[in-house]
Amino acid sequence: MTNAELHRTVGRLRAGELSAFDELYRELSKPLYTTLLRLTRDRSMAEDILQDAFVRLYESPPGDEVKNPAAWIFRVARNLAIDQIRREARQQPISSVVEPNAPAADYAGRMDIEEAMALLPVERLEVVTLHLNAGFTFREIAGLTGRPLGTVQWQYHRALGTLRGYLAQDDE
Repeated sequence: MTNAELHRTVGRLRAGELSAFDELYRELSKPLYTTLLRLTRDRSMAEDILQDAFVRLYESPPGDEVKNPAAWIFRVARNLAIDQIRREARQQPISSVVEPNAPAADYAGRMDIEEAMALLPVERLEVVTLHLNAGFTFREIAGLTGRPLGTVQWQYHRALGTLRGYLAQDDE
């Protein structure tokens, strides 16, 4: 869904059209959940935050002044996640992120990637996830996180270096 289509759909939601909410949920829930799962490393917490973010969208959709509705919902969810992480002050073991019934080869590959991702500081993990899983540009991520564009780009490239180093070491 393009940004213009998102604007129209949010406008329909503001007008009370419930099918618009369903469309927004179908479009944004998967990348948003993936982002939240990476940030929280906890499935149930990510699911709860996803629901809370969509409740906020439903109860108070952004107005026309919001240029990017997808960024708005991601910012709401990100802020909810950070608040929840701070409240709980805990990290789940990485094994809770992987599907228990996955084929062995898929499981091993995902474990390597998940273990590598777990090495990243939250700020870098957030940038990587927002860029790769949610499809945001670095400029959009800078706006979402309130960080300078150069910092976001630097964090992304440092994160990739960390991931490459870990995965290359794992291949040896």
